[in-house]
Amino acid sequence: MVSSHDRENDSDLRKAAILIASLDPETSRTLLSQIPSDQRQQIEQAVAALVDVDDAERQLIARQMAQGNSVLPNEDVDDELELRGDELGASSFAQLVAETPASVLLRVLRNEHPQTLAVLVTRMPPRQAATLLAELPPPVQVDVARRVSELGSGVPEVIEEIELEVMQQLRAEQARGAQVRGGNQALRSILAAADSDRCRDLVQNIAKQDDRLAAFLGFSRRPATTNHGVSAVNHVPTLSTFAQLFELSDALLSHVVRNSDEELWVLSLIAAPDSYGRRVCHLMQAERQVTFTAKLMNLSPTRLADVEQSQHRLVAQANYLLQHVSSVK
Repeated sequence: MVSSHDRENDSDLRKAAILIASLDPETSRTLLSQIPSDQRQQIEQAVAALVDVDDAERQLIARQMAQGNSVLPNEDVDDELELRGDELGASSFAQLVAETPASVLLRVLRNEHPQTLAVLVTRMPPRQAATLLAELPPPVQVDVARRVSELGSGVPEVIEEIELEVMQQLRAEQARGAQVRGGNQALRSILAAADSDRCRDLVQNIAKQDDRLAAFLGFSRRPATTNHGVSAVNHVPTLSTFAQLFELSDALLSHVVRNSDEELWVLSLIAAPDSYGRRVCHLMQAERQVTFTAKLMNLSPTRLADVEQSQHRLVAQANYLLQHVSSVK
């Protein structure tokens, strides 16, 4: 029977072989010359026997090298893997993913290679996997889905390494989120402790300078006024998310659509429901509808981070337009 120690040694040899095979001949010779002869011979034999090396495995090993982690055979590897397992605790990958909000999962995984995403979605609970795929840009969705359909069993050690790295990132992201929530709670406490006049001034200044922070804290900007000092529109909402734009009346949304940046709309709608795009196009000026539809139909691959940034900018533009509207009802 093959022991776990022997399997891990074989895994280390495979990693070293993939690294050596990825280098140019001169660099690989230089690196091998610094390794004891018995290990060098083992690695050379492993290079000759390499088969079925996929993009996810290469990416993982390259990432380990970039982070300064050795992929060459090392007596300390067992201890390192055991330590990493202890740090992560007993929670499984699937359980941690199930407990993680979709927005956090997207932030952690959006820049991963499609092959890595394909491996990960097959290890997730189906509901979370479907949510993640639905939020990816359409070209990436297709790429990941195709790779999932072609996915074999994979190398268990590589899959385990990928899961461990993602779990570490998810835990780090959750810790950052807890710090942010603590900071906002502290800000609420500070405002609550201020006397009424000072609190009013603080709230009005926050609402004036930072729409997103004001919305998160539950404050609204003061309604816009006319030259006569009378409120122009009652109950104008302050938006905090892109989806809230589509809760506006047709009249208000039309005002936003016709007076905001068209390119921001194109980028913002990449990962949005089709109904959003149809409504925006319907509310545009007739002469803009054809070119706008053409842009939506000919989208190039775009990073999810760029889509999110466009949505945030569009929400900011919308809040400005809504707070300065004078005749739309």
